[in-house]
Amino acid sequence: MAVTALNAAARQAARIEDSKDLQFNVPNVTLSANRNITIRGVGSASFGATNDTDIGVLYNRVFLQSGGTFGEFFDLESIEVLRGPQGTLFGRSTTGGAMSIINHRPTDAFEGFAEVQGESPLGVRVNAAINIPIAKGISQRFAVNYVNRDEYTDNLLDNTKVDRRNQYAVRSSTRFEPWEMTKIGLMLTYFKENSSRQQAANSLCTSDPKFGCSPDSASTAFPTSNFLIDGFLLPGVVRAGAFAPNLANLRDVTIDVKPFQKAENFLGTLEINQEIGNLNVGLIGYSMGGYGALATAGVPVDPGAPAYSKMPQAMRAARAAPDPALASHLKAVVALAPWGGQPAAAVWRETDLAALRLPILFIDGDLDDVVDFKAGVSPLFARTSGSDRYLLVYREAAHNIAGNPVKLQADVDFSAIEALYEPVWRKDRIEAINQHFILAFLDARLKGQLAKLLYLNVPTQVSDDGLWPSGFGQQSGGKTVGDDQAGYWRGFQRRWARGLEMHHKGPGE
Repeated sequence: MAVTALNAAARQAARIEDSKDLQFNVPNVTLSANRNITIRGVGSASFGATNDTDIGVLYNRVFLQSGGTFGEFFDLESIEVLRGPQGTLFGRSTTGGAMSIINHRPTDAFEGFAEVQGESPLGVRVNAAINIPIAKGISQRFAVNYVNRDEYTDNLLDNTKVDRRNQYAVRSSTRFEPWEMTKIGLMLTYFKENSSRQQAANSLCTSDPKFGCSPDSASTAFPTSNFLIDGFLLPGVVRAGAFAPNLANLRDVTIDVKPFQKAENFLGTLEINQEIGNLNVGLIGYSMGGYGALATAGVPVDPGAPAYSKMPQAMRAARAAPDPALASHLKAVVALAPWGGQPAAAVWRETDLAALRLPILFIDGDLDDVVDFKAGVSPLFARTSGSDRYLLVYREAAHNIAGNPVKLQADVDFSAIEALYEPVWRKDRIEAINQHFILAFLDARLKGQLAKLLYLNVPTQVSDDGLWPSGFGQQSGGKTVGDDQAGYWRGFQRRWARGLEMHHKGPGE
């Protein structure tokens, strides 16, 4: 795949006025009389506004059908021609390649230009544009192209002249930037033509018995029956002199039709660019995914760790030195029953865990025997001492505290249920609790809604020790009683803050 890019200065220097001129400045590109583009021999023999092609033509990043035309190139920022199959750079898959045309966008400066060119025989060509800044973040640009010239090709068949041009194009471009990182562009183009474009041309060819036309020279002595195919396959059909002679004067033709071309096209494009900027990103991982979240957050794998030799080679290379640029975009980590802390499978040094500065929410069951809650997850919580971190514990729960196992059929073997579900905690209960705390944690750390930390900074470390303020039910005037009470876990209904623990340590603890 190769790309040729021409800016406005390069296009003017090469005198590229329309798409036909591109073939003389871009390798392996040809353009036929019906405006079909061929790149590296790949194209389409069909033409017309409703036909598709193997070559993509994009105008301000909007795909156009092959037969569409908008006149000459004028007031453009750039032209890019991609040679070779593509499906990512210009937004649509094409076999042969693509041509992208970008018009000059409005700027903040008051500026303009006008070019008037006289031609012989009688003709005129005009290109002009004016850019008008209207207000801060709003500007308008108008551009026009006009071509009008007399015929200069003689049709010797009926002694008339052909190849007249009468066409114009008008473009309006509006730029609107309502916010610093939002850019909106509206482009409207109208093109109209009423010409007598020449539909047939003289050919330059030197007769060659093998190739038909010699690749080494060219002349007007067009061979009417010297092609290899004529000599073997069509000897009784094609004879010398069967066609009209090829005229020596390239301004002379013999055609039995009166050529004309009428076209009227309108194109409107709306382009909205929103810069995302530096996102606040949070990672959530369960089990091995919890290990991956911590590793991605910036904790390098210890080559001397017991489990290092058991890790796949690709994983070792990827986790040996986390990318600082990637880690700098991360603002929080949620690790559910994370792997990598248990003694038999430890992969991190204590000093590297202590160097992590991201806020972390650990979640696990105190009976987790897969990643070993007491010897694995609890030490991870203690050793990430550089972070502001929380540890939510499900009492009497094991490893399956993510709460979202695959849906099982009614007749599934019990061994599958045992492997995916918690025996004490209901699945929907786990999901509700996880959602409650994870959303509060991420809202505080990613969105800056620090008041949400009240849901994690619970009044009692053990939920069962919370005090409900009254003996009544959950509702009082449409509001959940206890939502603002200091003695009960915030957001839990009466009797529902049960079986949980929440531990919290700040940086340095």
